[in-house]
Amino acid sequence: WRRGVRRDSTAFAHGWVAGSVAAPAFDIMGIQRLPYFLVVDSTGTQLYRGPSITQAEKTLKSKL
Repeated sequence: WRRGVRRDSTAFAHGWVAGSVAAPAFDIMGIQRLPYFLVVDSTGTQLYRGPSITQAEKTLKSKL
């Protein structure tokens, strides 16, 4: 995972949780499948959550 992220040219924060979607940290978020994308602002407000990278990107670009 770390090797793959290191090659990524994006400037946003990446995260990893041991246990994937079965991890307790994800359980409270209601993530039921992967891939799953969250777009969150600097206050922690979720602007988009779901399986579509296209929709996540549209949401992100509309907020810039």
